[in-house]
Amino acid sequence: MSSKGRPKSPEKRDQILAAAGALFPLQGVANTSMAAIAEAAGVSKQTVYSHFDCKSTLFRAAVTHRVDEHQLTADFFAQSRPVEELLLDLARHLMELLLAEDALQLHRLCISQCISHPEISQQFFEAGPEAVRQLLENYLSQCCEKKLLQIADTQIAAVQLLSMITGGAHERALMGVAIGSKAELDLYLRETVTMFIRAYQSEK
Repeated sequence: MSSKGRPKSPEKRDQILAAAGALFPLQGVANTSMAAIAEAAGVSKQTVYSHFDCKSTLFRAAVTHRVDEHQLTADFFAQSRPVEELLLDLARHLMELLLAEDALQLHRLCISQCISHPEISQQFFEAGPEAVRQLLENYLSQCCEKKLLQIADTQIAAVQLLSMITGGAHERALMGVAIGSKAELDLYLRETVTMFIRAYQSEK
């Protein structure tokens, strides 16, 4: 199909992503048609396909869009800030995303359909958790190059930190169990980041 024609509208793209982001967690990816997304977005199905060539592409973009909305981007990690301060902000942004009801619904759907629709779980993992892990790994590598941290394996360290951040409250929320107060969660995140920094503090 030719890419020539009218320039794609960023506003319509955002409308499509918003509609997809609302429908996928509610109905499931497999049960949500491109036509339904077009109707919810207030655009034609042809417009949807002009931005996203298939539902898989749209699903990945919708997950990435939600991650970006919570500032979990390359620009966030490019900030010149104290390591502990930036990692604490990372923890807060990540938990805000993971504890949002639409994110919990989508996560539950991916788990429940991982056998019948493994490709959906794979796409979700790559566009969400794995993308954030890679950004964090790159950031930790840069911190090591600057002698701010001393880490033998930044891939392992990134997994360790993300696992500590997302454990506990996220696991409870997925199962519908109370997670405690916002103050308690913030204290946990502070202690987690402090422990991580102490473990990998560079010896100067």
